[in-house]
Amino acid sequence: MRVVVLTPRSLAPVSRSIIDALKKRDITVMKLNPGRIVLDLNKDEPDLVKKYFTEGAPRGGIVRGIGTNKIKMIYHRLAMLEMFEECGVYLLNSRRCLELATNKALTSFKLTKLGISNPRTILCEGFKDAIEAFKKLGCDVVIKPLFGSKGIGVMRLTDEGFASNVFYNLDRMDEVFYVQEYVEHGNYDIRAMVLGGQVLCAMKRITGEQALSPWKTNVFMGAKGQACELVEELKELAIKSADAVKGEFIGVDIAETAKGPTIIEVNSVPGFTELQQTTSLDIAQNLVDYFLKQLKR
Repeated sequence: MRVVVLTPRSLAPVSRSIIDALKKRDITVMKLNPGRIVLDLNKDEPDLVKKYFTEGAPRGGIVRGIGTNKIKMIYHRLAMLEMFEECGVYLLNSRRCLELATNKALTSFKLTKLGISNPRTILCEGFKDAIEAFKKLGCDVVIKPLFGSKGIGVMRLTDEGFASNVFYNLDRMDEVFYVQEYVEHGNYDIRAMVLGGQVLCAMKRITGEQALSPWKTNVFMGAKGQACELVEELKELAIKSADAVKGEFIGVDIAETAKGPTIIEVNSVPGFTELQQTTSLDIAQNLVDYFLKQLKR
């Protein structure tokens, strides 16, 4: 059997661990960079599908990112994933999941529709509307790229003059504004890893006071992981959040606030290098075992 690992970075630690776990199960792994896919659209089953998947065998791929934050490329690569699924390829996570979770605005909307607590958010275009959003949200906001990860490009704005300068310059670059109220969370949050409708493991991500932006709890930005056991309420919240984006393998970021737990982000391509350091459970092996079980159904 062949399994595709769709990743722009096959040597990244998480991708490498998944590839190694597949090989331990005697699976032939085909590494596929989404930026190098060429599909002949005049064939009902593109040659690439035949090349990467064994004829008559279950067809499956593990998606470890689509490798871009450029809008045209995002839609192009999501369309390619849909073509794979149309040819009978089981993807973990699915194209629909990546579409919902990659777009932060869609994630916020889906969480709110299900009654899941998340920061009040305003989505808009244009300098004037962004300034109005800043004021409506209490002049203490976080702006995030609509498509992005690892905390890159995320800014907290508390001064109207500085916010005006930021919004003006972003508007000149034709950016869309995703503006969230800032939620005080004590410089830590909880990353819960959901797999197949169950919480696999969890950790606290803690940022030291010496950090330039201690309110950012991304590991990429310097936060450290600490093992933690979730109470049932938080497990249920994480599972419900994964369901909101139709996800099977999902990282859910939960902030514990004075008003109760709230969802900060839902990640459809979750990293787990730091999380693996906090648990004896083999995350990659659990992921692969689940994937193979679903693939053989």
